[in-house]
Amino acid sequence: MKYYCNQEEIDLNEKDIRNINEDKTAEGICYEKNGFVYKIHYKDDSDYIDEDSCKYLIDINTKRIFLPVDIIYDENKLYSGYKTVYIKTLKELQKRNKSLKRILEKSVLDFFTDIEEIENDIFTLSKKKVIVGDFGVHNMIDNGHLNIFDVSCFSVDFSNCLTKRKIEKNNFDELEILIGEIISDEIANVCESESLTRKVYSDFQKMAKVLGCVKMLEKETVGYDSVSEYVKDLCKTKRGR
Repeated sequence: MKYYCNQEEIDLNEKDIRNINEDKTAEGICYEKNGFVYKIHYKDDSDYIDEDSCKYLIDINTKRIFLPVDIIYDENKLYSGYKTVYIKTLKELQKRNKSLKRILEKSVLDFFTDIEEIENDIFTLSKKKVIVGDFGVHNMIDNGHLNIFDVSCFSVDFSNCLTKRKIEKNNFDELEILIGEIISDEIANVCESESLTRKVYSDFQKMAKVLGCVKMLEKETVGYDSVSEYVKDLCKTKRGR
């Protein structure tokens, strides 16, 4: 099968194009060439972002959530995926634990600056009726800043079925899930047993239930150099009980 982007063929057998999936993603395969990622969706998967939504995202400007810059079609002129900017350190930082460690060891100020920029992107997308999805650590990378790099599970409310408030809530819930996953991994790395890991994370979830992960962390990390330092202290406190 041949694929085209902006009427130019994407030669998957070319020497300077490479498959950057360590494992196949749920929605397709990613290739990198000349600073761009070409994500080609599987034909039997109908859950990925549709063509109209993908085209719509091209004209939206965001800072930390990487959106499509062009559309990919197959030789039959059928929509097959999208092209986006490649984060150069992706391969180096692809391993989950290494990337998460870098994120949590940066200063509290830098960590929440990144979060604020993602929140600004979410506000922008919500105003444009974009519904984000799959904000997991597997779709996140830290190249000095925290970034979201896969939009295959995004959609657009073209039919105006949802209120702006509902879209915004969904989108910020996705960010909460991402932060929760990051903290959960750090707790698991620090605690010496599964039972302690479960106890610490359960207590963390209870604290976050009222304010949410982001606001709770902003409050609880005052006086700490990094979020990692706070999590280690949290585990130490629970261990001593």
